[in-house]
Amino acid sequence: MVTLIDENDFTTAMTDTVQPALAACAKEGWMAPATHPGLTDLAIPQDSHNGELRYVTYRYADFPAKNRETAAPSNTDGAKGTIVIAHGFSEFYGRYDEISYYFLANGYNVAILEDRGHGYSPRDLGDFDRVWIDDWRRYVVDLKKFCETVARPLDPGVALCMYAHSMGGGIAVALTEQYPSTLDALVLSAPMIEPIVGVPEQVAPAALDALCVGRGGEAPAPGQSPFPAWSEDLVAPGLSMARGKWLYDVRAEDGHYQNFEATNGWVREMLRLSKSIRRDSAIGRITTPVLLIQSGNDTQVSLPAQDQFVMHLTDDGGEASLIRLDGAPHEQGSLPNQLLGQVMEESLNFFDYYASPAEWEEPGKFEA
Repeated sequence: MVTLIDENDFTTAMTDTVQPALAACAKEGWMAPATHPGLTDLAIPQDSHNGELRYVTYRYADFPAKNRETAAPSNTDGAKGTIVIAHGFSEFYGRYDEISYYFLANGYNVAILEDRGHGYSPRDLGDFDRVWIDDWRRYVVDLKKFCETVARPLDPGVALCMYAHSMGGGIAVALTEQYPSTLDALVLSAPMIEPIVGVPEQVAPAALDALCVGRGGEAPAPGQSPFPAWSEDLVAPGLSMARGKWLYDVRAEDGHYQNFEATNGWVREMLRLSKSIRRDSAIGRITTPVLLIQSGNDTQVSLPAQDQFVMHLTDDGGEASLIRLDGAPHEQGSLPNQLLGQVMEESLNFFDYYASPAEWEEPGKFEA
């Protein structure tokens, strides 16, 4: 049973309980971007950390004992596994402070990479408000390298799992298709299998290509706007106002966290990512067990595309299941306790199942 923060005293709980516990086991690091045939070398932005991607890891062994749940391993035991969090569009590592805390409290290491164009990772545009990427495959190979060189070595003998939201979900699916042996279990939180862009899929690629002519790919996509002043209207109906205001305040304090506008180039690459991961031949390569948690009132990603993805995966012999949160909007990390509790319970039960050794793997099981 996951013990959630009281929404009525959210700020105090985050400040006095969650953040000190995370600080006790956090380590910031920097990773050189991955290289891959077909991806050009990008210039190193002048104000970046030598062009390296920022990440943060949390070791369960250093997580305070007083903050652990009863179901977590004892102080002398190692972690159950390591959970990589793949964040969504315009997000950053601190957006997942609360969720990281719950994973740690229940016995897992946590590792989060800030994707290119997000947080303190390299920004290829001078305007930090805009999110741009030249090629969606860059996200995938960076995440692959992070799993291999940072997350897995945290505790090499345990399962490597992933919790991936929205854009991060689309990237995670591509990862499991192109590199099937990377993960032991994957939870997809409102994943971007297919983004909703407001124009028919048949004409969207040509429209985006036209908008991206010259330097048009760096311009804000239609309907986008800069980081706004606070308003309760920024918290979508069905979300927790306390969680929404906390996240806004964190972003408002640091310009690196205020990216808010999708560029034409980013939208074009997300459509290309979506087309690639929905191919039957690609889905058929997935061997990682998948749990997809769907938001019933999602207006940002296609629910039918999520349904079809799970159906195709199971038809191809894969292990996949879908849970639908009726009434939930897209941002599952900001749901009220009733629904967020379900997200965390289902995710941890899923990870626990695939992180636990089978009976025949238990030490001494067949000893005389």
